[in-house]
Amino acid sequence: ATPYVLITAAESSEIGVVTPAAGSTSDCTYDSKYLVDVTIPDGMEMALGARLVKTWQIRNTGTCAWDSGVRIEQIAGTLLRADEIVSVPATAPNEVAEISVRVTLSLDAPLNTPQRATFQLRAPNGAYFGSKPYVEVVAVGSAAQ
Repeated sequence: ATPYVLITAAESSEIGVVTPAAGSTSDCTYDSKYLVDVTIPDGMEMALGARLVKTWQIRNTGTCAWDSGVRIEQIAGTLLRADEIVSVPATAPNEVAEISVRVTLSLDAPLNTPQRATFQLRAPNGAYFGSKPYVEVVAVGSAAQ
């Protein structure tokens, strides 16, 4: 996060550094709310080694507009992995965005087990914020079969 310099009115004219609170900047707040899965229902079967695109509808419930500096990043899950960090579409406060990620199921995932990848939005200042949407699938035989 980029620190802001605050000149205090103290008698000694000390200068202190103020960092914005997590998920906010000096004049607005980042927040989000998961609304609905657009693609890939929870529990869908997925072949080992296969890729899929998961899309959610997420509302901007903060006071900051989302721009190209806001990204969605994977924060949990090891056998179902996102292929990349994705910038979210420009979204004004109280508007809804469709946000998609591409994930790949590891060839090492145990068969007939649920595998989950959890994501969260990240503000330009590096702070994670809002809902934690996820994709959850059940690992089945190899895509090469």
